[in-house]
Amino acid sequence: MPKRVFQNRLLLGIILPVVIIGSLFSFMLKQFLLPPIISLLQDRTDATMIHASKMGMTVCEERFGDILELRMEDNQQMNAASKKEAIEQIKKISQIIPGIQMLILDKDWKIIGSSFKVAVNQLVLQKQIKNQNSILIQNLGDYRVRLNYQFFPFWRWRVVSIMFDDDYMAPILMAKRIVNIGTFGVLFIVLFTMLVLFIWRINRPLKSIIQATEEISKGNLKPLSVKGKDEISQVSLAFNFMVNSLAQDKKKISTIIKELRNSEEQYRVLTEFSLANIAMIQKDEYVFANKMMLQSLKLNYKNFKGKKFWEIIHPKDIDWVTKKIVALQNNSIEKDHFECRVLSKDGQIMWFELLATLILYKGENAILIHAIDITTKKKEQLERRKLEKKLTRAQKMEAIGTLAGGVAHDLNNVLSGIVGYPDLMLFDMAQDDPYREPIETIQKSGLKAAAIVQDLLTLARRGVAISGIVNLNAIVSEYLKSPEYDKLISFHSKVKLETHFESDLLNMTGSQVHLSKTIMNLVSNAAESMPDGGKIIITTKNQYIDTPVGNYHAVEEGDFCVLTISDTGIGISPEDLEKIFEPFYTKKVMGRSGTGLGMAVVWGTVKDHNGYIDMQSSKGKGTVFRVYFPITREKINTDTTFLSIEDCKGNGEKILIVDDIKEQLDIASRMLEQLNYSVCTASSGEEAVQYMKENNADLMVLDMIMEPGIDGFSTYKKVLELHPNQKAIIASGFSETCRVKNAQKLGVGEYLKKPYKINELGLAVKQELER
Repeated sequence: MPKRVFQNRLLLGIILPVVIIGSLFSFMLKQFLLPPIISLLQDRTDATMIHASKMGMTVCEERFGDILELRMEDNQQMNAASKKEAIEQIKKISQIIPGIQMLILDKDWKIIGSSFKVAVNQLVLQKQIKNQNSILIQNLGDYRVRLNYQFFPFWRWRVVSIMFDDDYMAPILMAKRIVNIGTFGVLFIVLFTMLVLFIWRINRPLKSIIQATEEISKGNLKPLSVKGKDEISQVSLAFNFMVNSLAQDKKKISTIIKELRNSEEQYRVLTEFSLANIAMIQKDEYVFANKMMLQSLKLNYKNFKGKKFWEIIHPKDIDWVTKKIVALQNNSIEKDHFECRVLSKDGQIMWFELLATLILYKGENAILIHAIDITTKKKEQLERRKLEKKLTRAQKMEAIGTLAGGVAHDLNNVLSGIVGYPDLMLFDMAQDDPYREPIETIQKSGLKAAAIVQDLLTLARRGVAISGIVNLNAIVSEYLKSPEYDKLISFHSKVKLETHFESDLLNMTGSQVHLSKTIMNLVSNAAESMPDGGKIIITTKNQYIDTPVGNYHAVEEGDFCVLTISDTGIGISPEDLEKIFEPFYTKKVMGRSGTGLGMAVVWGTVKDHNGYIDMQSSKGKGTVFRVYFPITREKINTDTTFLSIEDCKGNGEKILIVDDIKEQLDIASRMLEQLNYSVCTASSGEEAVQYMKENNADLMVLDMIMEPGIDGFSTYKKVLELHPNQKAIIASGFSETCRVKNAQKLGVGEYLKKPYKINELGLAVKQELER
């Protein structure tokens, strides 16, 4: 039973009005009875003081009258004796009238006589009294006094009666005490009598009823014993009737409670041990959640209950989920089934599959929700879509690679004439020849076309040769000095470029040509994204990586050199981000960007270098590309020999050129003859083998693909059976495939890519002969 602040409220209700009325009566009594009494006492005390001072005047008059009768008013000695006698008699007045003290002041206000010891010798009255019956209040030394004085003009005395303020107020205070004690004494007697009667006649029976009521709360339904026929007895009889009714109801309630407990246990088991997340929404708030729901959201019941339903919904799903919930609340539909994203307490995104049903709870509409956590399923679906996209991309790249490989071989053979013949013509042409410039233009066009073919091969990941130790700082620096960069800046004069190189950037293994092309494509993309100008920042650094990068689920742990190219451009939309690395996808200015292969080539180059690429972009905020390449501890070989055309000339060594294309045989023969080599040719692998059976050659120049006969690898393998130390190089319009690498393992030297120039062919032949 709750503890009460005041145990006897009934007593308080009876006594409090009596106390209030008694207090008001006492107040009225003090207001109307006490003032007249106090006034009467003051008047009597004032009259006594006035009487005392007048008695002093009477003494002065009698002594002065005696002098006048004796006709000795001029006798100084007689006057002095009379005054002295008068002073003594005045002082004795204080003995006659208790509480009164007497003072006699001369004309100069000096005290010439007093009935008590005075700390001062002069008393100057603060104000004159208008009549001799007035009482003055002022300080006398350290005491506050009340006084009355009478002026005796013949001697110019002032006869003063004094009463100390404490003595003056004593009867008044006594009167106040008597009135207060009498008033409150009567009130106390009345209250005490009422308290005794209350305890005996009311409080004791009520306590019995209260104790019996408390026993009822404990389950003890015991009736009261009733004595008498007063009102309290009637209450006890009513109480006993209630106890009997409760006893009968208790049996019924026990049966109902047992049934409710069984039902509650079934409900608790169904909800608490359900594998589904169960919650209930009413008036847009969660009013219930089972254990599984709270565990999934990492919340406790206190924090969950009362939340608005949209507080745990992912922001991107709130609008359409709200429409569904409102439709259910408005009884537009009875149930709904959908999937949405929710947020746990720590911000983790989860997917729930929800079945929402309209129910009646506590007389009002509510929505019962059964939810299943399908986050894992969604992740698997997302991963499957990514894999499908990767597979689609791989299939697309494979198809493009197959196409590119075949086309590249044929195109490179065709381009060999466009590049090679001008080279032969320019070899002996004077610098001022009018045909020199057109021929150089033809050759440059052929080289540009060859670069496009190389992009196709790189795109198909069939054209990258990881050939040497390089440093990204050096590659970036060389690119920024190149004509390609100058041309780019001429189109984008408002674009500024900054570089931040790590001074001790580690080396990597890679193809300088393809890495330079990657940097060129990324910088070109950045410049294109800033038509109104902006800033490009190129940064390099060393970084140890042991966690996933970007969208890569697994990254090989180790040291990487990181190339970062960021811009302040217009950014890339989410739709374009998914397509950025697709071949032929471009949004650049037509006529400048070329083929739309740039970013696809970047992707292929990064893959061929076992690297990773991460991209971050926001519309209107710019784009950041980070490329991670595994490092090597090897040093760059700085001992590079550059040979001129004259250095590439031979001394009549015999060269066997093997190619199935007549034009290729002709171009290669003319170039090598120009370089002072003895040349013989074979139009197939079989013909070359037959030739080597009967002859020998200092060096073979092998085409890789020769249809329909055997290829360059098989040709060289058969020649080795005839001449075990035979030297050879490969010149092919295709890419550096595993067949090429296998041939190089057997002893073939450099791989020369078609179309080639005379100095490239001469250098390859010279180096292989001297090896």
